Amino acid sequence: MLSGRKLPLIMICVCSSLWAQSNLSKPPQNNTDSGNSSSNGQSPAEPKPADSVKLEIVKSREAIYPLEARRQGIQGQVVLKVLFSENGDVETAEAVSGDPILAESAVDVVKKWKFKPFTRNGKVVKVSTKLPFDF
Repeated sequence: MLSGRKLPLIMICVCSSLWAQSNLSKPPQNNTDSGNSSSNGQSPAEPKPADSVKLEIVKSREAIYPLEARRQGIQGQVVLKVLFSENGDVETAEAVSGDPILAESAVDVVKKWKFKPFTRNGKVVKVSTKLPFDF
């Protein structure tokens, strides 16, 4: 278990790097036309999304303390490097430190997490960060 408590948002801040790609999709818009012009010939003003300052969890689960780790008395911290897609899903997750038995459980659970999309310069972007899990 994660020490019987959920990770605070402060621990899940961007501490690695951001990637902006030229073909990033824009956030959904409310209008259904092409958005090229309005009835008065001017482009409608679209509010620019504020830049994200931290990753925000939408859905999470607690990691399961593996039975084999319990039998062997293994405890400690696992640090994962996680890449989040533009829509907030976990794209990749890999352990960068920690016991392999505990790491497997941490990777399995973080792949089920969902985050609010991260924005940079008004566009949603992929973001990578390191997440600690205490067992």
